Amino acid sequence: MKLSDILTAVCRYYRIPERDILSPIRFRERVTVRRVYFYLARTVGHASYPAIARSVGMDHSTVHEGVWKIADRIERDGI
Repeated sequence: MKLSDILTAVCRYYRIPERDILSPIRFRERVTVRRVYFYLARTVGHASYPAIARSVGMDHSTVHEGVWKIADRIERDGI
């Protein structure tokens, strides 16, 4: 699955424009949605951290942390 398809699906689900995910906005709800994109891109799209980071113009360590936080939340909350 392509990263662009995952990004589009996440933005449609949360009803936010893609530019909000691609921008450095740090509002809590936007950060959470961005992290969901990171998680899905990694687990469903099998993309590398650097590839995901390039898709949003961020550092790969930011992506790694986002994936970890969503995975932890899924495990903790039993989602």
